[in-house]
Amino acid sequence: MIKPYYQDRWTAIICGDCREVLPQLDIRDYFPHIQENKVDLVLTDPPYGLNYKNYEWDRTVPYDLLPIFLTISNGSVVWFGSSPELPRDLKGFNPSPDRILIWSPRFTLSHTLKNKIAYRYQPIHCWRLPDNHNVAWDVLDTPTECGNWWEHYATKPLNLMKLLVTFAPESGVVLDAFMGSGTAIVASKELNRYSIGIEIEEKYCEIAAKRCSQEVMELGI
Repeated sequence: MIKPYYQDRWTAIICGDCREVLPQLDIRDYFPHIQENKVDLVLTDPPYGLNYKNYEWDRTVPYDLLPIFLTISNGSVVWFGSSPELPRDLKGFNPSPDRILIWSPRFTLSHTLKNKIAYRYQPIHCWRLPDNHNVAWDVLDTPTECGNWWEHYATKPLNLMKLLVTFAPESGVVLDAFMGSGTAIVASKELNRYSIGIEIEEKYCEIAAKRCSQEVMELGI
């Protein structure tokens, strides 16, 4: 068993590189009631390959992890991409996404300006989406969030993640292999889904653990 950085009834956080963790991961170590070493949804926001401001972690897109995600999930895989890199992404994924949702809030990605036109959307690549969920449209206009006490370049709004978490059934298991500040696992916990988050940077594991531990609502199955 890989020792969790943090664990409660609904959530397990693992501090490490997902490429090293995933081959050893057994979901049943953290949630013994699960009968099969499978999750119901992979919901993740990997590096975009933009190399923005020379962020080392954002140099390449880990396309090679897609087959692993599709194998470990009995259900959907939902992967945030980058609008400037959409053509490259569509060539890089094997298999190609079944659907592409669009997150289009009112924000400006001026640093990705091209041809004097700013991008204002983010693709969400999806495989094996179920029919039972709360997403009604393929364009999501969930507003961004401001003023969070943590600082993470790619934090997504909680309400957006809560919509996407419904691609997993209630009491199902969600995996985020690039957890960041933990929004996907917080959303999972709030919606009665179990979750495992993997994050390579300990400071973000600490933030995610604090966010999960601040959840005081008693959630019942």
